[in-house]
Amino acid sequence: CFLGDYGKIISWNTTSWTRIGSKKVTRDAISAFSVSPDGTLLAIGTIEGSISVLGSRDMRVVVTVKKAHLGIVTTLAFSQDSRALLSTSFDSTARVTSTESPKSDGMLVSDLELSLIVYLPIF
Repeated sequence: CFLGDYGKIISWNTTSWTRIGSKKVTRDAISAFSVSPDGTLLAIGTIEGSISVLGSRDMRVVVTVKKAHLGIVTTLAFSQDSRALLSTSFDSTARVTSTESPKSDGMLVSDLELSLIVYLPIF
């Protein structure tokens, strides 16, 4: 990545290791990335706390949640059926977001925010 050249996803042919193309999908630096189990979706998380789900073939955005977290997105994981995305953040929160396209009224099919409490015993 060149200075100021953040937010790009680059596609590669893994047989010849030649670059197929690239697309800028966000203005922010990408801090987390995941591919759905069925290979049809990509998820990105940014250093600004936003998450986006894109179609893997056309790289079109399906769902975006700006400021999903207060800080850097650290982990992304799809459910087995690729219908939900779990994101975690440096701010100690986790969020489950539907990967389904928004309804016609613009509302997400389902969106649930969770907080995690981690207990680490000190010896």
